[in-house]
Parts: sequence; structure tokens; C-alpha cells
Amino acid sequence: MTLRPRAARLAWLLTLTTLLGLAPAGASALQSGGAAPPEAPAPGDDAQSDEAPDDSAQETSGASTKASDGLTNEGELTADERLASDPAFVEPGPVPDAMEGAERARFLRADGSVAREGWLKGGRRVGVWKSYAADGTVTSHGAYSGYGRVGPWVFTTDKGRLARGTYDEAGRRTGIWFSFKSDTMKLRSRTVFARGLKSGPFERYSGRTGKLLARIHYERGRMSGPIVRFDDRTGRAAAIGVYERGQKSGPWREFNRSGVLQAEGTYVADLRNGRWTDYHGTGFKRLVGDYEDDRRQGEFRAFFDSGERHSVSSFKQGLPHGPYVEWWQSGEKRAEGSYDNGKQVGEWTFWERDGSVDPKGTGTYVDGDLVR
Repeated sequence: MTLRPRAARLAWLLTLTTLLGLAPAGASALQSGGAAPPEAPAPGDDAQSDEAPDDSAQETSGASTKASDGLTNEGELTADERLASDPAFVEPGPVPDAMEGAERARFLRADGSVAREGWLKGGRRVGVWKSYAADGTVTSHGAYSGYGRVGPWVFTTDKGRLARGTYDEAGRRTGIWFSFKSDTMKLRSRTVFARGLKSGPFERYSGRTGKLLARIHYERGRMSGPIVRFDDRTGRAAAIGVYERGQKSGPWREFNRSGVLQAEGTYVADLRNGRWTDYHGTGFKRLVGDYEDDRRQGEFRAFFDSGERHSVSSFKQGLPHGPYVEWWQSGEKRAEGSYDNGKQVGEWTFWERDGSVDPKGTGTYVDGDLVR
């Protein structure tokens, strides 16, 4: 049995811990408003940042220097290497020609082809059984004890294996199970079971390249611990995070195919909480603000993809609430006013690119309506 060296496993965990520990934060996206009164910005992609923009009048987002830090799947075992590294699988034996105290059973289809065959004892399946497709291809092969599967089992199609693994004496999956893509028969996933539940590392592989696409840890059937996902085309890390009892918990980071950070933030019980930062594909921040149980709370700052500030707004329990200011990309003001629980109120002013006041939306608002 060949296992991934302990030092390498620890290095992988240390790498994830280092990457995830850089900072809590999160994100979302404000769209550029028009000359008409801007609507409440809709939440965007999740993200996170380790520092909020300063209060400089000419503040820009600053290009993100955070990337996937070189974390790729290049050093990971490929699907073929993984198959070769695990203990040799003991194949189920043939259906025996005789079994003491049992009677041979063969179930036929209407056309006379064999659907399944094996042995019965007291009306219960015992020993090795096989099931067949109409063309005679074996579709499943393994032993029974009572009504439950036991020992090694193989599930197949006319193209090859779909899955293989072992059942314990109680008929529950145990140990390492492999599943394969039905069209190519290449390894799709490797799962560790205990008492019928996923327990330990789960690995998913690319059917195109055979390289690792995801590694997730399970405890008693629920995701728990670090997770890393890789992009199928580039092999770069696409997402790094942590699960606890099946829910996203702690810092998360997401990257684009070039390895540029797209979003980072902190989850609590599957909900965004604390500071989040979203990034443009250019590497500049797109949105910075705080969340409470998945709802925006407090000040949010948005930026253009070239780094210039776009807007500053305030939120209360997910709704725009308080002052709102927006700028043209050139730096001149575009809109200014206030919200009250998601509705425009009080005096609002809008400006054209040349600095002149735009009369279309400028005026006094009551409960979101322009009353001049």
C-alpha cells in the first residue's frame, strides 16, 4: 500500500491554512448607475479583503496582489497514479457451481435472457451473485449475506466499470470506493467510507485530463475541514475554504482561471459574515463591505475595474439606508442623496459628465418617489 507521504499531506494542509489565514473579508457588486436615481445595488459574488479602503478623497481600490499563490494540482497524484497507489482491489469471486444447503437461482427476462443469478438459502440471497444487462454484460457482481451486500462489489456497463468498493457485514459501504465516468471509464472520484457514511478525504478527478479537481474532507457524511478546488483547464486553485458540519465556515477565497483573486470573505454557518471584498478580473477591488448573516450592514465602497472609486453607500439589514454618493470614472460626482430602508428620501442631486446638474432626477424624494 502506497500512501501520500505524511510530510506532503502536512505541507498541503499548511499551505491551505496559510492561504486562508491571510484575512477575513467579503464582497458583492454595485452596478454603475445612470443619470436616473440609482436603485439599491443587488448583492454580487462572495468575497473577502484584509483591509478596507481609506477615507482619501481620491481613494482608489489598489490592484490586488493576491493570487492563488502558485497553488496548482501539478504536484498532486493523477487519476491513474491514485488508482495505482491504493491497495490492490480483491475482485469478487465467480458464482459457485454448488453451495451446501442452498439452491441455484436464475431470474430470466421475458425474452429468456438472464437478469441475475446466484444462490438462495431459506429464500435469502447468499454467496456471489451477478446481474446482467439484456445484451449479457455484467452490471453488478458481488456477494450477499442475508439480504445485504457484503465484501467487494463491482458495478459495470458495457463500456467498463462504474464503481467498485467494499461492504461491511452490516451491508454498509466501507473503506475506499472508486467511481468512474460512464462514457470514458476514467476515474471520477475516490471516496472513503465508514459505516456507510463518507468519512475522510474525498477526491474528484477530471475526466479530460485525469488531474485532481477537488479535495474535500468528510466526517460522518458531512463535509468538515479544508477544501480546495482546481480549474479543469489551468490546474490553478479555483476555491479554497473550510467546511464545518456540512456548512461553509471560516475564511473562503475564490480565483479566476488566471489565478487572480476574485473574492474573499468569512462564512459562519453557510452565511456571509464580517468583511468581504470582491475583485474585478483586472485585480482591482470591486466592492468592500461587511455582512451580518448574509445581509449587507454598514458602509460599502464600490470601484471601477481600473481602480477609481465608483460609489459609497450605507446599508441596514440588507437595505440601502443612509447617505449615497456616486462618481463618474473621471472623478466628478454623478449622484448624491440618501436612502431610508431601501427608498430614496430627501434631496437628491445628479450631475452630467461635464459637471452640470441633471434636472431629470434632481429634486426631493418621498418614499422613493420624486416629488420635486
